[in-house]
This record gives sequence, C-alpha cells and structure tokens, in this order.
Amino acid sequence: MAARCCTRLLLRQSAAPTSLLRHSAAPRIEAGFSARAVPSLAALSRYYASSSFPPHTVISMPALSPTMTAGSIGAWQKAVGDSLNPGDVLVEIETDKAQMDFEFQEEGVLAKILKETGEKEVPVGTPIAVLVEEGGDVSAFESFTLADAGGDKAAASMRKTIASRLKESVNDNPHYFVSTTLSVTKLLKLRESLNASSGGAYKLSVNDFLIKACAVALKKVPAVNSSWREIDGQNVESIGLAAISSQVKDLGKRARDGKLKPEEYQGGTFTISNMGMNAAVERFTAVINPPQAAILAVGTTRKVAVPVDTDDGTVTEWDDQIVVTGSFDHKVVDGAVGGEWIRELKKVVENPIAWQIIEYELLFIEYEHAPLLFIEYAYRAGHDLKRPPYLHAMLAGGIGGTSGDILMHSLDTVKTRQQADPHWPPKYTTLSASYSTIFRQEGVRRGLYGGFTAAMLGSFPGTVIFFGTYEWCKRAMLDRGIMPSVSYLASGFIADLAASVVYVPSEVLKTRLQLQGRYNNPFFYSGYNYRSTWDAARTIAATEGFGALYSGYKATLVRDLPFSALQFAFYEQERRLAIGLAGTPDIGLPLEVLTAVTAGSAAGVLTCPLDVVKTRTQTQISPHDHATSSQAAHMEKAAKLAKSHSSQSRLLHSGPRTVPTTAPAIDTSSVLTGLRLVYRTEGLAGCFRGVGPRAVWTGVQTGTMLVLYQYLLKYMQALSPGQDPTMI
Repeated sequence: MAARCCTRLLLRQSAAPTSLLRHSAAPRIEAGFSARAVPSLAALSRYYASSSFPPHTVISMPALSPTMTAGSIGAWQKAVGDSLNPGDVLVEIETDKAQMDFEFQEEGVLAKILKETGEKEVPVGTPIAVLVEEGGDVSAFESFTLADAGGDKAAASMRKTIASRLKESVNDNPHYFVSTTLSVTKLLKLRESLNASSGGAYKLSVNDFLIKACAVALKKVPAVNSSWREIDGQNVESIGLAAISSQVKDLGKRARDGKLKPEEYQGGTFTISNMGMNAAVERFTAVINPPQAAILAVGTTRKVAVPVDTDDGTVTEWDDQIVVTGSFDHKVVDGAVGGEWIRELKKVVENPIAWQIIEYELLFIEYEHAPLLFIEYAYRAGHDLKRPPYLHAMLAGGIGGTSGDILMHSLDTVKTRQQADPHWPPKYTTLSASYSTIFRQEGVRRGLYGGFTAAMLGSFPGTVIFFGTYEWCKRAMLDRGIMPSVSYLASGFIADLAASVVYVPSEVLKTRLQLQGRYNNPFFYSGYNYRSTWDAARTIAATEGFGALYSGYKATLVRDLPFSALQFAFYEQERRLAIGLAGTPDIGLPLEVLTAVTAGSAAGVLTCPLDVVKTRTQTQISPHDHATSSQAAHMEKAAKLAKSHSSQSRLLHSGPRTVPTTAPAIDTSSVLTGLRLVYRTEGLAGCFRGVGPRAVWTGVQTGTMLVLYQYLLKYMQALSPGQDPTMI
C-alpha cells in the first residue's frame, strides 16, 4: 500500500495491501474523499514550472466510493483543447458498483488525455489527464507521457527484498557511525597518471581505488570483515586494478539491467555505497545490509583550503577531500574496532603507494545500483606505476643489457673455462686463481675478453627483443587479471624464447672463442683453433653444418628460459618489497642495486647445472659429413693438441681416480640425460662447476642491466614532453 497520509490510510484500510513505489516530479497534496462524487484533493497534483513543461495540473483517477481501488475509463466528455468550468463532467468512470460521471471542480483547458476510453482497472491515483490554465500551452504537452506525470507502480521483487532487509536492519541491528575526512589529492594524481598511461585500455575511477583501500583496511582490521551469521563466500581468480575497473563496470551495468545472477550479489560481508557522483552530497549515512557488519558511505570530492607549514612559514594550499562515514553493527564490531578500521582506511587512501606491499585481498562491494559483488584481486607493485613507451623500454633494456655484458665478459670467460675444461684434473678451479691464470698467460683481448665481438653481435639486439616482448606480455597478462607472480614468470619465459633466435648463434661463437682463448694457444688446449669470429662462424658452418650455430639450442633454452623467468620474478617481487619499505617508487640507488644483484645471483645459482650442460653441448666438435679436407684437418690438429695435452696431464696426476681422465662428452640433445651423465661421472660438484663466477657474473650483469634500465627510463621520460618523470 502506498503511504500517503493518515486520512487516506484509515479510509482505505479494507483494501488489499499492495507494494507500490511513487515516482513524482513535484510534491503532491493528498487527502481522503468526500461523500459526493466529486474529485478530492487526491485527484489533483499541481506541477509548477519545470524545465520541460509549462505550469500544469495532473488529474488522477479519483476514489468515487469508500471501497473503490480502481476504475475503468468510459467516454471522455471533453476533448484536448476544450475548456473546463467547475462542475463540468470530464469523463465517465465505471466503478465496482456503478457508472458515474467525474465532475471536475477546477477551471482550465484539457491539454492531454493519458488514459483512453475503454482502459480497464486503472488504479486510484493513476494520472489520467493533464489540465493547463491557458489554451496556448496545450501544444507543449503533445509528448507528455505517464512517466512525466509520476504516479504509483508496483515494486519489483528485488526492491521488495531490499526494503524488507533494510527495515530488518534498522529494527534489529544497533548501528553506530564513524566519520572522517580523507585527503585524496595523491590518489587523484595517481589515478590521472595511470589513466593517461593506459593508452585507452582502461579508465580507473575513484571508486576502484576505494575498493582497494577498503580491502587493505579490512586485512589490517579483520574483525570488520565479519557477518552476524556464517555465510560461505566464493573465490574467484585474483585480478588487478584495471580488471577490477572493467568487472565493476560490467557488473554495475548488468545490475541496472536486472541481469545479475544470484551468486553475484549474495554472500557479502562489506559494502561500499558511493554517492560521490552527486556534487550536492557531501556526506551521508548508510543502512547496513544484513547479515553484513559494516557499510561505508562515500560523499563527493570537494576542494578545501588547508594550512601547510613550510620553511618560509605557513601557506594555504588546496586539498581534494572526501567525507566517508562507516556504519557498523555493534553486535559484531565494537566501537573501538570501527574507529581503528577508519584510521587504517585513512592511512591507506592518503598514502596509496603503500598498497604495493599487500599481496591480495577479498572484498565485497556495492557499485552504483549494483547489489553486493564479490571480488578477489592482487596488488601489482610497480606495474601500475611503470608504463613506459615500448621504444623506451627496448632502448633502455638494450643499453643496460649490453653494458652488463661488456662489464662482466671476463668473468663469463672464467665461468666457461671452468665448466667446459676438457681435461682432468681441470686446470681452472677457484675464481681468483682462474682469473689470474688467464690474465697472466693469455692477456685481456684474446684471453679474458675472448669471444667479445661474438657476444656483442647478439647482446644488444637480443636484449632489445627481450625487453620489448617482456613489457608487452607483462602488461597484457596483468590487464587480463593474471596473478602478478605468474605474469612475471610467463613474461620472462616468452621474452627469452623470442630473443633466443638472435642470441643463440652469437652464444655458440662466444662460448667456443672464450674456451679457446688466443689462436694457437700454447697454454690451454680446448679443441678449437679459430683465427677470428668470422673464421669461427665460417668453419663451424662448413665442418659441422649451419645448424651447429644453434648447437645446444634446446640446452640454451632450458637454461635461459627458467633463468630469465626466475630473474625477473625475483626482481619484481624484491623491488615490490623495497618500494613498500621506502614508501615511494624511487627506492634509491642502493636498493636498486641490491634487488637487481640478488635476483640475478639467485637465478644464476639455481640454473647452474643447466648452464654446465649447455656450455659443454656448445663446445663439442661434431664434424659434418660434407666438411672439406682442409677444414677437417684444421679441426683435427686442434683435437690432437688437446689429446697430447691430456696425456701430459695424466702423467702429472697419476693415482687412483673415481672420475674419467677427461670431462664426459654429451652426445645427446636431451638436457636431462646430460645432467644425469655429468652427475654420474663428476658428482654434484660437476653439476655446479663454475657456480662461483656464474653467481657473481649473473648478479653484477643483472644489477648493471636493471639499474641502468630504470635510470635510462627516467631519463627518457624526463625528455618526453607532457610526461611526469616521477611516475616511471
């Protein structure tokens, strides 16, 4: 039953109750009926000047008897444009007992008929016609509809449920309210930067950020994330900020269209009610939706002048602020707990960068007219703040990677000698002794920096391809809601696969030239004797086939794919923690170096056995059936030198051995078989040959590459007009 006034309720108490919603464009004045068959004040609704129509009166279906709840429209006695005088019959109405004339008691001109002759069971109070004072206003009402007139309509089942539950909440739940003012200046700047860098992929709202902020506060004060009776929640895959925005908009639209599934609006423990889109609403309080324990009411954003202390005294600055009010159920959440939650929310909203240390959260939200939605999402440290142009990422990565390779090439040479030494006992053991021996006997250019030219041929183009692919994959995965840790691992894996086409041939040339050292090397016999990088490439292709330039390709991928995946996964996670500790994306040079070096070293140590198999696979001679006699003789001479040196070594190191007199040849493309062979013949120590120089090399090389990458991005961002260099 529509709630009108006391008189109306008393006179209509015998009528069957009905759930109605009254939609009005202006206030109505209503009362009961009189004994005569004349319209009561309930039949009239004065609509004063509006932006759409001139001043007018909406004539409603009158109650012509005490028991009348509806009537049928008979013949209209007046047409549109006819004048009406008090006492004129406007229309015939058939009631539940008789047909009666509806005598109208006001003066005016009939402007619109809303219910035509023959319409049955029109409820009392439903608009049936429009009256204006002047005939010249009639034409303005040609497009006038029932929606413009207002009136009653049956409440939808969802609205009935909401009304029932909120009435239950007000009656049964002891509400208390806690308000605070949030400074959102930093949040709005962050939102602007993220939306500007998204390239149109997403458009984040303030509500999306408040969802995250509430989740953090709920984790810190879990007592608020409660309900009066136990309800099982549902778990969905973790999603990022952009995916939250997309999903909330989708769910909100489907809620307005009435297409939500029950599981999408049931089972909540917390609600956000946001009326910030209405500039007139500074603050409000919301009713808790049972069995939830809390709801947050969010008002509009307004600029407030605030005093700020500086070195030159106190100045006034404009601050963007939002007033929020938390409603809490005192049966579940004590007053002090509600205040603590509001305090944590304020800390998070006013320092949005600090969110990055949070792993993930569970949250129930309400968006616009949408009922309760359940979302689990992941925080993406660094990703939201780092969306450099792809060209910047590729150039910075290429320069950083090449610089790291240049700096650590000599250590890579030592690692290669230790892992691929074909003699037993090996000549190169400890890091310092190996470094010193190579430098003293062979020098820098063809000794410690042997294979440098070959390395450079693949270093810059390989890292350019790697970083371009990595950034693209990482962004695509995170924006599609894939968990950050999975995104980093998969992106590193795919990026290395793309770059391997370029860097593997240079890796083969570099590794063999590093192992060989100088031409006609009298100090170390590797089995190779190339005059230059070009000679090495030509000889390998002629004697072993062009495919030999990709020898160990599978082993290289098996080493590098997990290395790159682990390296970048460790780096992203460590840098994420560092940003949380520093409270800013600009963590400083010491932390930049520490995170990069430790990530590279850890990945290098874990993949060392794979590196041993890869190095030995690439440094074995496999003569091709079509090799020329001169080229074959060239390689045979090197093999004889190696054999002679091996014989001398056995004479110098006589005695019982548990390993063969030479390093085992890996005559298989199976990395697993190669690992078993190395372990069976040399033990665990053989699997980790060269682990010392590899740990130092990968750590320093990764540190150089990633630190330069970050700082070059900042530099290039600063040179780009219209970009904020602090948001790199």
